Order: sequence, then structure tokens, then C-alpha cells
Amino acid sequence: MFLRKGRITVTRITGYFSTDWASMTATDWFGALFALLVLALMVWAYYYAFSPGRREKFKMDGNIPMTDEPEPKSKGV
Repeated sequence: MFLRKGRITVTRITGYFSTDWASMTATDWFGALFALLVLALMVWAYYYAFSPGRREKFKMDGNIPMTDEPEPKSKGV
């Protein structure tokens, strides 16, 4: 942060994060909305994965790669 005599210089921070909304192209808007969509989906996925009601299911499913599968039985070959 930009500190000056114990105060944050708001003009430098807002100047850095300012956006010229009128000059944004369709690609800019698509990128911004897509980033927000991905953020919302990630928040939902984290909530879904780490909610307490699903904890036991995810613990059981986490051992699937380590379990041995039974050998398939051949049919008269």
C-alpha cells in the first residue's frame, strides 16, 4: 500500500485501479463477465466439496484410486 505520513494515498490507489468503462470492447466485457462466472463456479465447487454433509462421501471416494479391483472372470476362453 502507498503510505504517506500514516495515511493511505487514495488518489494513487484509485488511479491504479480505475477503469474506463465506456472504452471497453465486447471482448473486454466478455472477459470480465467470464472471469466473474468462473469465480462464482469456483465458490460453488468449494462449497459443494467442503460442506459438512458431503464430508464422509468425499472421504470414501478419496480411497478409490488405492483399492484393488477384482480380476474379471473369463468366459470359457
